Amino acid sequence: MRDERPIRVFAASFWTQKEGNTPEEFEDAFAPTRVVDCGDPVGARFAVADGATETSFSALWARTLVRLHHRVGLTERTLLEDLGRWQAYWRSRVDTRELPWYAEEKARRGAFAAVVGLCICGPAGDDPRVLRWDAVAVGDSCVFLVRDDRLRVSFPLSSSAQFGNRPVLVSSIRAANARLGEHIRRVDGDCRAADTFYLMTDAIACWFLRETEAGGCPWVTLREFGTEDEERPFPDWVRALRESGVLRNDDVAVLRVDLI
Repeated sequence: MRDERPIRVFAASFWTQKEGNTPEEFEDAFAPTRVVDCGDPVGARFAVADGATETSFSALWARTLVRLHHRVGLTERTLLEDLGRWQAYWRSRVDTRELPWYAEEKARRGAFAAVVGLCICGPAGDDPRVLRWDAVAVGDSCVFLVRDDRLRVSFPLSSSAQFGNRPVLVSSIRAANARLGEHIRRVDGDCRAADTFYLMTDAIACWFLRETEAGGCPWVTLREFGTEDEERPFPDWVRALRESGVLRNDDVAVLRVDLI
């Protein structure tokens, strides 16, 4: 007999700043920012963004982008047509701060961030336990879909070798987004009970793919954080990976989205 119970979606976030920095210097962002249990998952949205360290107020811009997705959804249209008001919001927040001339000059060049957003769209057919989903990305933040202990989707990058030092990013300055449309990536598919999505910023996403390519199952560890099976806090685990040389020292953000 087919299970007719509707799917529930449970989301939890895990993050830590770059080694040597304070939590206030964290430049990644994610939404939602708290544990979420969705009784009705249709329309649920999740996002992570990675602010570029070398630009001013990139943490604010990364938070702005994930807020944009959480409220209205990241699509090609919102990124190309509606981004202006979010850029204006970023600028208004920057303008409230008293800055020395050199910091103001740097702020005029804008902030940049990579972003990936996931949306649970609705039923895929007659089976209430199968739903449609879609994802949109610019840059090298990633979403992974794990089903039956196998990596089924890796988006927008599918290989650890694809990560580089100059990913395409979304800018808080309109002129810097002149060719943004060429770099927006989209994917969709179906998901079902017992699937898990992982949204990650670049450093941890690269590690995740490298472990998978080596025949490992990195999601086994990630699915234990925030549960009774957690062996050590997420920041301590990340620190151990950095010390062993398998994870680049960068801000790290992970959103785990479980379908149950």
